[in-house]
Amino acid sequence: MDTHYARLSAAEQRLFEKLLACADPQLTAWLCHGAPPAEQGMATIVQRILSAHHA
Repeated sequence: MDTHYARLSAAEQRLFEKLLACADPQLTAWLCHGAPPAEQGMATIVQRILSAHHA
């Protein structure tokens, strides 16, 4: 997180902070099971996390 968070825009940082407030079952669905978030901004952050994890 230390490496990637600093590279996010201010808007993306706010979305990431919003992501951290999500319930565990929702995070699991998005990050482990591939369920896409309905909110486009959140979907973008989830995709960036997944891409960084698989890089």
